[in-house]
Amino acid sequence: MDDQRTIGQLLREFRISARLTQEALAERAAVSARTVRDIERGAVIGPRHSTARSLADALGLTGADRDHFLAVASAASWESSQAQDGYVDPPAAPMSEEWPADAAVFSADPAVPPFRILGPVEVGAPGRPISLPGTRQRKLLAALLLNAGTAIQHERLVDMLWEEPPRSARQQIHNAVASLRRSLAATPGSWNITTTEAGYLLQVPPDLVDVSLFRTMVAESEQLERLERVPAALESLERALKLWRGPALAGLTGEWLEEAAVQLNEQHIAAVERTMALRLRLGQASSVVSALTGLVARHPYRETQRALLIEALHRSGRQAEALTVYEDGRQLLADEFGIDPGPALRRVHLQVLRSSPVTDPDDAGAAAPDAGVTAHVTETRSGGAVLRNFLPHSTKEFTGRRTELDRLSDTALSSSSQALVISALDGMGGVGKTALAVRLAHELTEKYSDGQYFVDLHGFSPGRDPLTPDQALDHLLRQAGTAIEKVPPDLAGRSALWRGLLAGRRALVLLDNAVDVAQVRPLIPGATHSLVIVTSRRRLAALEDAVPLSLNVLPPDDAEQLFIQIAGEERTRAAAAGVAEVIELCGRLPLAIRIAAARFRDRPSWSIDDLVKQLRSQRSRAQFLSAGDRDVMAVLRLSYRHLTPAQKRMFCLLSLHPGEDFDAYAAAALADLPVARAEQVLEGLFDDNLLLQQAAGRYQFHDLVRDCSRLLLAAEIDDRERTAATGRLLDYYLLIANEWCRPVAKGPFRFHAEIQHTLSRPEAENPAEATQLLHTEYHNITAAAEYAREHGWHSHAWQIPCAMQPLLAGMNYGERAYVLFEGAVSAATAAGHADGRSMALTGMASVCREAGDNDQARALFEEAIAISRATGNGRHEVFQLAGLGITLLNDGDLPAAEKVFATGYRAARELHDRATAALLANNLGVVAKDLGNYADALRYFTESAEHGNGFSTEDIAILTALNIGIVHQLRDNPEAATRQYEECRRRSRAIKFDVGEAVALVGLATVNRSLGNFAAALEDGRDALAIARRTALREVECDALNALGDIFLSTGEASSAETLFAQSEQLAVRHNLPRNAARSREGIAHVRFAEGDLAAARRDWEEAVRLFPAGVADAENSRRHLTSDTVLQPRCQRCVVVARTAAPSFRSE
Repeated sequence: MDDQRTIGQLLREFRISARLTQEALAERAAVSARTVRDIERGAVIGPRHSTARSLADALGLTGADRDHFLAVASAASWESSQAQDGYVDPPAAPMSEEWPADAAVFSADPAVPPFRILGPVEVGAPGRPISLPGTRQRKLLAALLLNAGTAIQHERLVDMLWEEPPRSARQQIHNAVASLRRSLAATPGSWNITTTEAGYLLQVPPDLVDVSLFRTMVAESEQLERLERVPAALESLERALKLWRGPALAGLTGEWLEEAAVQLNEQHIAAVERTMALRLRLGQASSVVSALTGLVARHPYRETQRALLIEALHRSGRQAEALTVYEDGRQLLADEFGIDPGPALRRVHLQVLRSSPVTDPDDAGAAAPDAGVTAHVTETRSGGAVLRNFLPHSTKEFTGRRTELDRLSDTALSSSSQALVISALDGMGGVGKTALAVRLAHELTEKYSDGQYFVDLHGFSPGRDPLTPDQALDHLLRQAGTAIEKVPPDLAGRSALWRGLLAGRRALVLLDNAVDVAQVRPLIPGATHSLVIVTSRRRLAALEDAVPLSLNVLPPDDAEQLFIQIAGEERTRAAAAGVAEVIELCGRLPLAIRIAAARFRDRPSWSIDDLVKQLRSQRSRAQFLSAGDRDVMAVLRLSYRHLTPAQKRMFCLLSLHPGEDFDAYAAAALADLPVARAEQVLEGLFDDNLLLQQAAGRYQFHDLVRDCSRLLLAAEIDDRERTAATGRLLDYYLLIANEWCRPVAKGPFRFHAEIQHTLSRPEAENPAEATQLLHTEYHNITAAAEYAREHGWHSHAWQIPCAMQPLLAGMNYGERAYVLFEGAVSAATAAGHADGRSMALTGMASVCREAGDNDQARALFEEAIAISRATGNGRHEVFQLAGLGITLLNDGDLPAAEKVFATGYRAARELHDRATAALLANNLGVVAKDLGNYADALRYFTESAEHGNGFSTEDIAILTALNIGIVHQLRDNPEAATRQYEECRRRSRAIKFDVGEAVALVGLATVNRSLGNFAAALEDGRDALAIARRTALREVECDALNALGDIFLSTGEASSAETLFAQSEQLAVRHNLPRNAARSREGIAHVRFAEGDLAAARRDWEEAVRLFPAGVADAENSRRHLTSDTVLQPRCQRCVVVARTAAPSFRSE
């Protein structure tokens, strides 16, 4: 026997079984205790889907219990929407016998489509569906029908059918598709599921699927209503509603299907509400009162239904009952959500209070959804004339905006008394435009004392078309006291009368929620003494003589104050950090802050941390920031409704962008548009305040607008188009990384990327401009690589990091570099690309080496070299030998480094790889210099320059020139060294080569110190230190600190010198730089020597000798002290002003 228990009875039984009070359950589910009580006692027959899920979660329901609870809740919600609507299913044809196997199973009645999901999922004639064995078949069919005509990827189907997919998910889908194919094969029409490259596809004409037919009929009804064919519109809507047989997708569970069902059932309720509205327009007020009363009882939080009931009661002459219904709703919203009624309720309430008939929904005179204000009307008399104030009330919770108010007020008050002032406020939905405009209007009431007029133009209102200019003028004229029979029938006449009425008056006109300039222009009075305030989500740049103000989100302090004002100071006082995170998660958008604060205020058991958890998830944030008719996502979607098709598509696709900002080139790649067209579309979105622009040509989303874009993407753009757009975007970032980095790339990283699409990109005139562009796009390129890694785009996941290796190297491999190359190694392995794996290992090894992890770097270089040898890729191998040699050099193993460099140098020359030969010759010169063989060093550096002439990149050429300068300095030729250093500094600055510039400055500091030019030396040393720290060049930073320490030591400031040497030593130890650590300890020994502590100085010199790598010539400085007849004798170049051996070593890669 079927379970006949109501949802209230089930909830009570499960609650008692869980040993929870109503209050405890409400707290766990994040709903009010009143909601739990109302459901259990039957006052709310059908809870919303989100509420039912929250209750199920709070009760800990799983398996069959959870499925049954949600199914009963869904059915109850459906029944409550159907009750007293006057719509019932047509009776099914009686079945006298089993259908024969060869009988036609599809209805010949086109009004009853064979594929049905508006109720239980069925295929076949009404009452005679074909058998669909198993829940999974029905889920699969539902997924295919909801995406009819579009292929669904296998991975997408897995997400649709399982919340936690089993390992056998792929096979189970294959089995389910085969089974469903067999079921459909028995039907006439040969409906079949085809397998394409994009996934599974079910081709069904839209008129054979009930949900498609329903939407077509609803759209037809809306068109008929716009043509003022109201009876026909009602008939079309009634036919659409008869397609429903119960809650959509009834009996099917699972997160994706349940969300789809919620959306479909919401469309059904909206259609029911439109039906009631149409009946009211046809004068059937009395006949719908009963149905609307039942609807409001079952959906107490739906303000649209309550507004319709109030209107029906008012039209039926039952004003007292209408006011009671309004007050009940106002109290309910205040108790449950801490909010005021929305504009629909305020409008009809105002009409009831004024005892004037509500003739059309366009008779709105209320604030927009983001206003948070309640309208009021006052009349006073001055000199026999009636002066009217139609301004809405200004909310008591208005916070901040003092700067904007002062600016707008100053504009109005400083203008000539003979000037018409027009202030145009624009901003995204929910940012508080109306609230600011209303507050401003109230503050200026005394200056504009001849009347204050207000009209909501409904440019962006839910379920409403914008008012036409003649409709808006009708409202304004009637507010001005014009009898209805005296209102001219045409726009020109109304506009002329409006201008005449305000002539000579100091009036204030607030035109709220405008859709565009064309709607506003006829409403501007001709009076030169008046103030017009216009608000719109669009920038009204074409509005003549207007003073524009684009309203941004609240500053942090104002946003925090708004939250505290609503949530209460007592609970927020000790949670400043949590409040700060909450307002940032709300994007500092006033509407979002109000909803979050009200929810927090009404849940006294919650901490700020609980609120933060609700807001951190993008999916839960969208649901959480909804209360009654106040819904942040719904408010933002209203802007989307007014976009062009190209703008809608771009708005959705932009949510695929993984970075923080983007330009027209990236948008063009996403949308597959020419760049000029993409820029035009982006500017349109910017003008509609759906995009921000922090810098010229750079656009970004507000966080909540991005959430809205992602939700619309899932609903509006199919899997195939999303996949194609993602591929183009990843190709774009691979393209720019490869094209801009390749001119300065070395070895294996100088490759041509595999790019599938032909895309436009910004042109770089020179390497310096390319570097600037790379730094601008750095975060987007890395975000693209990380997205590719996380979502299985293997080719992009290894190519992008390898293409941007020169950029990463120039930034000294920041903290994200290791993760990028680690992902590249995995991706290249998954793609079966040996050279790609070898390149990625090389990048990963370089990161480890620069971080001081020489052991790991050596192992990774050796693995990369083994792959290159196995594949016969000699050019990769010689570059990797250079990297391995530098690692050995850093580790202090000079003989091993020299051997590896020599092996690579021979191989590079045999391969005629002149660029890598230049690199290796330079590094052999560094080894020779460190060993004190200056003639050999100079020979290698000269060979490096010869090999590299016309083949090396400019940075390698600069490093070789720097090393020549160092040899000049060590050979006691400061003039030649200075010339080299100054030339290298100039060349480095020209290409923005930070390493070269910092090294040149260190060299100049040491030379100037040796010549006694201490002021110049100090300036050069400090500049070098600043660059090294900004770019995380740790070895150069140590060298700069040592050079500065030597300068202070030479000027007698031993304490400052010791501090600098100690800093250098700590840094060198942390990053495994033994030569720098030894130089720092040697410097400290000289400080002790200068202070007269000879025993401590000797210990420090001994430690320095121990730290220097074996064979390094620099160690002789300390040895001279230790072998001297008397320690007091100056035995090394650090003891005197001349310090020629203070120069660092510069290897190249």
